[in-house]
Amino acid sequence: MNYVFFPGCSLDGTAKDFYLSTLAVASKLDLDLPELKDWICCGSTAAHSSDPLLADALPAQNLSNAKGKTVAVACAACYSRLKTANSRISGDPAIRAKVAQVIGNNYDGHTPVMHFLELLSRDVGRSRIAKAVCRPLSGLRVACYYGCLLSRPPEITGFDDAENPTLMDQLIEAIGATPVDWPHKTECCGASF
Repeated sequence: MNYVFFPGCSLDGTAKDFYLSTLAVASKLDLDLPELKDWICCGSTAAHSSDPLLADALPAQNLSNAKGKTVAVACAACYSRLKTANSRISGDPAIRAKVAQVIGNNYDGHTPVMHFLELLSRDVGRSRIAKAVCRPLSGLRVACYYGCLLSRPPEITGFDDAENPTLMDQLIEAIGATPVDWPHKTECCGASF
């Protein structure tokens, strides 16, 4: 599968360590993950709460730039914005027309978007990941935190079970650690407000 990586503003700034570790994992697994050319902010910080058209047009510009490749995203907020914009644009001709006026092309809302965890689990696979581990995390107990943006709303993200996702837990097992179930794994942290 052909991917382009959308880092978004956070991974390009305050979460640079997340950006570097994502690329290091991709490299270790021989994933070709070039950065999306000419990417812009997806609007996850403020646009979605202040201007609905901008909230769709910013992600649409990025998705249009992907030119048919699957957009891989590591930031949950960016993932949510890109998936939501795709849903709104593909499902509403009026929104699609307004977005086309803003971005200057007829983006249809059908560019595939995958969170990096989905890419690892579904396209790479746990067995390949397990084989690539140099130092297993045996003995480490990990409580996975998904937050609310990866799995909700489920009809848009299609990420995993919205109330009890396990995809990250399964990846944690693949690298040798033991996932610990806890009641707050999908609680909202408030960052998307």
